[in-house]
Amino acid sequence: MGAEKQLSVRSTEAAKIAAALARDLGRPQKEVVLEALREMQAKRNETKQAKPPHKAASVARFEETLRRVHEEVRRIEAETGEQLTSDHDFLYDEFGLPK
Repeated sequence: MGAEKQLSVRSTEAAKIAAALARDLGRPQKEVVLEALREMQAKRNETKQAKPPHKAASVARFEETLRRVHEEVRRIEAETGEQLTSDHDFLYDEFGLPK
């Protein structure tokens, strides 16, 4: 078996926080830091696995908007008797310049 790997964090703030937590919890600093890292890793894993709710909501909003646009296009086509198109060739000459 290989030697245990070590981690050294040179931070006054981290040292103060770890010391205070260890003192308050009556546990060694090593355990306090390791537990905090494990909790952070677990939260990150949960976040990576969960589908962001804002993305799902955006997709649902987009789909609803698209459905309403299609509905409006069908209504206008029924009213006018013409098929709506994105063909705007009638606005341009043979060189692609506006008429």
